[in-house]
Amino acid sequence: MSSAELKRRIMRLLREDEEFRYAVLSMVGYGELLKRTEEHDRKFNEILARLEEHDRKFAEIMVRL
Repeated sequence: MSSAELKRRIMRLLREDEEFRYAVLSMVGYGELLKRTEEHDRKFNEILARLEEHDRKFAEIMVRL
């Protein structure tokens, strides 16, 4: 089998075979990327919540002034 034919078969499997696609994603570390992205999202949302609290307090101070 030629290299080009192998690539075509692999591409077809990636498109059509969900189990194969997830196996490949697992092998290339996609799951780890998702975990890291979720952790970054969680931390970013914590930062946003803190900023919202600071904005609220700042607005209260401005009203007092």
